Amino acid sequence: MTHYFTDNRQLSHDRKEITFRFLGVSYSFITDSGVFSKDKVDTGTAVLLEALSKETLSGEILDFGCGYGVIGILLAKLSPVMITAVDVNERALELTKENAACHGVEIVTFLSEGHLRLNRKFSNVILNPPIRTGKEMIYQMFDEAKQHLQESGSFYIVMRKQHGVMSAIKKLQEIYVKVDILCRDKGFVVVKSSMS
Repeated sequence: MTHYFTDNRQLSHDRKEITFRFLGVSYSFITDSGVFSKDKVDTGTAVLLEALSKETLSGEILDFGCGYGVIGILLAKLSPVMITAVDVNERALELTKENAACHGVEIVTFLSEGHLRLNRKFSNVILNPPIRTGKEMIYQMFDEAKQHLQESGSFYIVMRKQHGVMSAIKKLQEIYVKVDILCRDKGFVVVKSSMS
């Protein structure tokens, strides 16, 4: 069985255009089979974006597990930031490039083969974790985010309450100096972890 968090380029295509309304503006995105939430922007991403819109973001941002690019593209539209998008799914990266071009934003994309292999650090790392990969993989992503974060940087995640967000917060508290809940909405929790 294939999953959106694997390289599944062999799947047949089912391209479609979806619309997502955010902060009073409608945005269109091309999706395809084999990517996460291909029929609509998922609620977790919407809740995370709402929380991020209230933060002061700048510098270089890593969209960790970018899917078809919604988070990175909208942050690039809203803030003076440089976006690097990483995903294990090559089809998702191709869609991110296409969607970024359609929205007139520049995004650098990298294929991750299970590990981040980037030789630079970011002011912010943003993750909507792929829950189906399991706790061990998600916690590894928490560690990798820290390795790619500047000393003054922050790591943002969103998780559904029933998917173990309180356990995730405990794990984040072992890794990061400061961990705060930014918001709770529609059964999701947005968490901000900082190095200082």
